[in-house]
Amino acid sequence: MMYHRIFSSIGFPLCSLFFVIFIVLMYLNKKRYKNIENTIFISLLTLSFCCIFSEFLYVYFLSSETASEIVRIVSCKMFLIFMITWIMAFCLYLLALLTKNQDPDIKRTKRRKIFPVALLLEIISVILVCFLSIDTTSSSNNVYNFAGDATLVAYVLGGFDILLALYTIAFRPDLVKKGQRMIMGLAILFVAVTLLLQFLFPALDYNIQNFQFTLLLLALYLTLENQDNKLLTEHEEQKAQAEEANKEQTEFLTSMSHEIRTPMNTIIGFSDALIREGATNEEVVRRDVKNIHSAAITLLDLINNILDLSRMESEQEKIIEKEFNTQDVAIELDTSVKNKIENKDIEYSITIDPNLPQTMKGDYVKVNKIVCNLVGNIINYTNDGSIAIRIGFVKTDGSDCSLYFEVSSNGSEIPQDEYEKYYLNEEENNKINTYALELHVARLYAQMLDSKVETVKADRFNIGYKVEIPLQIINPTPIGDISGLLAKDEEIKDVTFENKKALIVDDNTINIKLIERFLTELKFNVESVTSGNECIEKIKTNDYDIIFLDHMMPIKDGIQTLSEMRDLKANMPPVIALTANSYAGVKEFYVNNGFKDYIAKPVNRGDLINLISKYL
Repeated sequence: MMYHRIFSSIGFPLCSLFFVIFIVLMYLNKKRYKNIENTIFISLLTLSFCCIFSEFLYVYFLSSETASEIVRIVSCKMFLIFMITWIMAFCLYLLALLTKNQDPDIKRTKRRKIFPVALLLEIISVILVCFLSIDTTSSSNNVYNFAGDATLVAYVLGGFDILLALYTIAFRPDLVKKGQRMIMGLAILFVAVTLLLQFLFPALDYNIQNFQFTLLLLALYLTLENQDNKLLTEHEEQKAQAEEANKEQTEFLTSMSHEIRTPMNTIIGFSDALIREGATNEEVVRRDVKNIHSAAITLLDLINNILDLSRMESEQEKIIEKEFNTQDVAIELDTSVKNKIENKDIEYSITIDPNLPQTMKGDYVKVNKIVCNLVGNIINYTNDGSIAIRIGFVKTDGSDCSLYFEVSSNGSEIPQDEYEKYYLNEEENNKINTYALELHVARLYAQMLDSKVETVKADRFNIGYKVEIPLQIINPTPIGDISGLLAKDEEIKDVTFENKKALIVDDNTINIKLIERFLTELKFNVESVTSGNECIEKIKTNDYDIIFLDHMMPIKDGIQTLSEMRDLKANMPPVIALTANSYAGVKEFYVNNGFKDYIAKPVNRGDLINLISKYL
């Protein structure tokens, strides 16, 4: 009779052990996704083994005639403690699942609160089990079992788990799919019914607790923790994301194609008219060339923003901090505004705080792009009226400060459809429209510098922006009144470099003609070649005051050419790199490779004059 009772007592646990081993073998044979639910599920498998073997242990002691009452009670309470731990772990699994699709910050905050509470509840439950009574004499003629007040703790926690599981499958379809809900529902229903019967009718003889746990584990493995299902779900999500990204890319390319064609149409149309019409008066030529120049600047800005966006999305854009003169920000902004408003009846003013520190440290390139893009965005929507720009700073702690920049307009107007589509929701700003692209790139750069672009006016009329960019003060001396330093067209016309000799090296003859024209206007004696080898031959027999050397050339590029030039001559004149690259850090790249400086294509006359003046 005793052996019959032992077999009846461990029959369900033996089946549970077989199924848990089966689940473990299947689970370990699959690729596993590392997340908190996965970690808890592995803990549940481990705890299941602990529960099963502790049940074997208490059955053994209850069946042993030599075991003392204390040993029997301890073995039963140890089984209860493993049961409670399993129930709490399952509860944590469900709670982790419920926070799965939430915002990462909110999810982390909730989980940080949940786990300490669960641990406290586990400790309280274990203490209760240790102090409440256990009745080891309740074993009937069929199985070895126990009862008592300590078992109520497991019933209460088990009931809470059942309710939480029912809520998860009933009210969170985003977590448990339709087919999975049926499997999970049947398992939970079985556990709920058997748990209720066991609680209401203690005389019923069956040791089924571990089988309940194993059934829940099996249901989890077949649904939420099925790695094949996860792989399929991941594949479906990636497919949906790829389709959405492809759709956005198609829309972006379609829009950009249209936006690029607009200035190209102006450039090609007016240049074609000038070529065909032959004899044309000076006023018409000047007007058409201005239109071509304005369209070319628009096209260049568009291309630069697309390239910036591409570099940021591919995570190639890095923060490069260096010291810079704050007056350079105002001077470059002034030049940028002049170019953009060339054919518009717009007045503009730049107000600069005279207390602005002379030298700061930060990513100057990104700071410049943020402010220029924001001003450009407003100019695009302003045909007449005025634009006011204010540059200042806000002192923070120690040597830290924030460069304050604000631009406001009088006379701008964003079309209603564009305003609703691109500007109404700043957090979900669409980046397809040309003008919104400038704003979007400025916002992305601001985020990289731990800042944020704010809209000054929340309507489509006279819209404005402000931004505070954190920087470090290097030289706190105030810059004073620098309004006289802002570039004027009249000022750079009189700059000349008579008796100076320059060499231009570029495989593109059109680029050579353009730079030759600029340098000739500045009274330079100019020579040019189209390859690195010709350049080397030139410097063998000639002395130059400055050399402009293209980087990307066939056969021998600019870096290789410069290296051979230095081997031939010890005292080299300033060698300036000609390059189409303009991303952050490009100057450091060329300086590290022996160049004195660089100038980006297309070459701007004002930038060229400033660069030459710096070294001659």
